[in-house]
Amino acid sequence: MSADAVYFEQWASVLRDTVPVSLQAVYREAVTKFRYWLMEE
Repeated sequence: MSADAVYFEQWASVLRDTVPVSLQAVYREAVTKFRYWLMEE
């Protein structure tokens, strides 16, 4: 594992368990876009 690596393996379950339902869609979109941005770097 690289020191620069960032892993979000459990992000969906953490989102579901810790974020209010009313914000989950917005947070899911933000995390998804951030992950795509990371892959492009």
